[in-house]
Amino acid sequence: MTNAPFCCSLLIWSSCAVLGAGLSAPTNGVYLAIGSGTARATTVNEPLRISDELVFLPFCDSGKVQLAYATDPAYSTVITMSDRNGVSLPRTALGRRFGSRFDRLHNITDVHTYTILAWGSYTNNPGLGGGRFFTQPPSGRSSNIRVEDLFKVKAPGTYTLRLEMQMFRFDPKGTSSWKRSLFRFPPVTVTVEKPPDS
Repeated sequence: MTNAPFCCSLLIWSSCAVLGAGLSAPTNGVYLAIGSGTARATTVNEPLRISDELVFLPFCDSGKVQLAYATDPAYSTVITMSDRNGVSLPRTALGRRFGSRFDRLHNITDVHTYTILAWGSYTNNPGLGGGRFFTQPPSGRSSNIRVEDLFKVKAPGTYTLRLEMQMFRFDPKGTSSWKRSLFRFPPVTVTVEKPPDS
């Protein structure tokens, strides 16, 4: 794998639950949950707050599927947020990093990757631990990423967060030497709120 420099990365497993989540549509039986690592959030489609930590986890209702994703979210994750009128919110420097090289990813050897299993149903396992987005490589000092770290949200109100991730899926019948093919999860949308007192 290459040693491409990056200023932020993803680290997959934490003890927090993927709660208050939005779910993607399935892609060949695999789907993605995006939500909050904050204990306050307890149900699917419950709004996240801008101060909530973002977490993610793939699921597969029909068994286990081995996935790998780029640890640098510049390659793995596109994220946007808009207000009720559909106007995009300005992103912070860190927010602009996310997805800045999304279309440049083609082969698993292009980036550093982390392996994860998609397994089980979100419905049956809503409290499973999830992956958090971090601002440093996994070997360095890390800090959890919150919605407000990615977007400049000035006015209280309700917003729509849209997130799309791409990963490599292990295919034992694949033609590449690594037997992994790149695929994109359908976008996930989550409602985010900024309370008047925040």
